[in-house]
Amino acid sequence: MARNQRSKTPEEIELRNSWGTPRKLFEQLHSEYRFTVDCCALPWNAKLPRFWTPEVDGLAQSWAGERVWDNPPYTDIPTWLKKASEEAVRGACSVHLLPVRSDQEWWHEFVIQHGEVHYFRGCLRCEPPEGIKASSNWEPTCLVLLGPWADPTRVLWRHHETGRILAACHGAPSALHADIGRLLGVSCG
Repeated sequence: MARNQRSKTPEEIELRNSWGTPRKLFEQLHSEYRFTVDCCALPWNAKLPRFWTPEVDGLAQSWAGERVWDNPPYTDIPTWLKKASEEAVRGACSVHLLPVRSDQEWWHEFVIQHGEVHYFRGCLRCEPPEGIKASSNWEPTCLVLLGPWADPTRVLWRHHETGRILAACHGAPSALHADIGRLLGVSCG
């Protein structure tokens, strides 16, 4: 998961990509979606009994018929969203914890066109790797649902700690996303 400093060495990049999903948030999401696999995990940050490590490679697995949880490496988001989009055609349902990066091509190709977006009001406090001090994520974060259960015309806002739904609206994706920062009043200070 991305942190507030750009990583330079391979070790820093690996550390940057291994922050875990907050447990309380995941428990709320799991109660809603009943995930069957954590597709991108390490043994210490896996949220489900069944998970795929980098060695198993969630990108090489079939997601057909699965309900997939994905907190991908923030340095390789497009690859994971491309995989999820391909697997959605085969019936896979997936939820992705992602930074809000509307300036990126992947955001427009996968999120706006095919995803249902759940924004967080407030900043997540992710689980750090051992020996690292916990801090709030420095950038806005969202959930993106892909697959049969996703409705790209719907946008939700959730509480950043509990995952509880605060508000929802429907409409054309471009109109819903146009002023999202203003609507959220996101402040990570």
